Amino acid sequence: MDLYHGPLSPREIADAVMAELVSARRETPGEFRKWVEAVGGYRVIEFPEDTSRWVLRAGDGERFVHVHPARYSPHTVRVRAPVLATAVLALAYAGLHGGDPASRPVVNAVRREYLGLPPVGRDPSSAEGIGAVIELLR
Repeated sequence: MDLYHGPLSPREIADAVMAELVSARRETPGEFRKWVEAVGGYRVIEFPEDTSRWVLRAGDGERFVHVHPARYSPHTVRVRAPVLATAVLALAYAGLHGGDPASRPVVNAVRREYLGLPPVGRDPSSAEGIGAVIELLR
């Protein structure tokens, strides 16, 4: 998945998406769905504020717009789900029990106890992988 870490808050992203849809007259569920389905089920928009790109798809119910960062968009990193889950749980675990969330003992404890994943063999505090995601989320 792509994880956005740019300067815009979730509220700012939502407001910018809706402003774009209002200006394009696509702010109702029916108009939006027709607009995205006309080109294969999704649209990509870019925010001039930070040049990030966002994929818009039709959602269900009251929240009819599904938004996520586009692949390789500025201010995003590509993260595998087990890496993100490990990083989030390591931060939570260290917050409750102490320790460095990027240390091998903490990372391996959450992988074993909560995720059923094998332990990491190398130091997770490196500048890539789990360590990089932990630093991004700190």
